[in-house]
Amino acid sequence: LSYSSIGLSSVVCLAAHAAECPDGLPEMSNCYCHPGKAGGFLILLSPSGALILDFPLLPETRLRYSPWALGLSVERWEAGRWVVEALDPGIPLLHAVRSANAGEPIHEFVAQFPREVRSPAEEYVYLQTSLLQWIATRPAAAELFAHVPTLLLLLIVAAQEAGWSAQRIERVLSRRCSEILERLTGIRSEAAVKFIHRIRLLHGDRRDYALILDSLDSGHGTLWREFSQWPVSRSMSWQFD
Repeated sequence: LSYSSIGLSSVVCLAAHAAECPDGLPEMSNCYCHPGKAGGFLILLSPSGALILDFPLLPETRLRYSPWALGLSVERWEAGRWVVEALDPGIPLLHAVRSANAGEPIHEFVAQFPREVRSPAEEYVYLQTSLLQWIATRPAAAELFAHVPTLLLLLIVAAQEAGWSAQRIERVLSRRCSEILERLTGIRSEAAVKFIHRIRLLHGDRRDYALILDSLDSGHGTLWREFSQWPVSRSMSWQFD
């Protein structure tokens, strides 16, 4: 189940009395809505610090995010109880907070995220929740994000698409950056790692990651070695710093 089709350009409804929201079903009388396009969700903060998203146009559709300190795990409301949601919900919280007014509950929730994570993570839209979860729960992932953040995203994409086990993920994360890249692309090169680090995504979507992999594959050891001399092209979906 993916909620990305709902999107953040929809109606955004926020809690007027976040502290009164229970951890079970949100109390609708404590919420108000900002009108916008059709769709959207209500945002509430529970007394335990969990963020609850309620989708009023989709009956019984709710998500609950645990606080950063508990790994930012996601649960969905199903048959009267919360169950673990294994898939990325496709809702970039770091973008939602930009459009929220001061004092709204999502600000308090996102403020828990480490400052050194929040700003650079905004660049990534696709699998943003998974990215934040990996950083919050895996020290090796946090270290990789601090050095080559886009390489971590490529790893997350590969791991989720192939259904890697937690053990395999930890083994790969323990490797050097060039070795991680080799596991993903067959290319083991410090120059290629630097190439990835220098790329600045324009959209942060799935297409950007596909273009990066295509550029590495088509380069055959020369394209990405000369990246520092490339001019920025507006026709590309990413650019260099």
